[in-house]
Amino acid sequence: MRKCIFSLLMISVILIQISVMFASPAFADDDANSYEVSTYAVEVYPQPDVPDLNFCCDDALGFRGILQQEAGFTIRDGLENGNVHEEMFKKAASGGDDQNHVDAADIVYYSGHGADYSSDISAPRLGDTTHDDEWVLPYECYWGDQDVEWILLHCCKVLRNGSAGYWGLGAMHGSHLICGAKNTIYDYGLDGYQVAWALVGNGPYCPAVPVKDAWFWGGDIYQPSSVQLRVIGENDQCGNDYIWDNSYDPSVDSWKSVWDYTCT
Repeated sequence: MRKCIFSLLMISVILIQISVMFASPAFADDDANSYEVSTYAVEVYPQPDVPDLNFCCDDALGFRGILQQEAGFTIRDGLENGNVHEEMFKKAASGGDDQNHVDAADIVYYSGHGADYSSDISAPRLGDTTHDDEWVLPYECYWGDQDVEWILLHCCKVLRNGSAGYWGLGAMHGSHLICGAKNTIYDYGLDGYQVAWALVGNGPYCPAVPVKDAWFWGGDIYQPSSVQLRVIGENDQCGNDYIWDNSYDPSVDSWKSVWDYTCT
């Protein structure tokens, strides 16, 4: 089953920058001596207009399991289905609790639905509708002012053209990268596992690669050639981050670097 409610096909492999009229200060309270991973997976959707998914929990489990076993990461959150709440992604000023969840780990992996919230914004859509609602929206997020460096969104369309700018400029406040998809990404349970192995490496012939490249490489194994992946970085340097590069704080401004990759 597709991991979105609507589909959109785009074709491009580009490096671009996005700008707007404002800039933000740099800040982060990264814990360079401790590496933490959080995963959030949603397969069960009580909403009548949203189909259930099948492999998101396996997808997230494979990701956090490899980082824990092979790289010594501590699991901060490993939450599923109705235990995944929108407020965990949202800044305190908007009524959220990200400081104890998404922004309390170094790397975060979400696996579930993504869909069009509006004509301008696509967003992760959760199964729980009570804390506070089912949509994780970019202007309610403030990722990176505490700890998180890398957010991986295994869901459809969140970083499509148009929507990507809202995520890069609205949600990134000290985080290094947001990894996602421009169009439909499919519900495969081993993508997170493959991305994690690319992050940590597997012997001398398969060395670790930067987070950006791990997202592209891991997604390319099982996803069909129609899938378009995208990574937004605070700057070009963030595109070279390995998972142990959590000790520097990029300057936050209105320019973002964007890398696109079409699966083969």
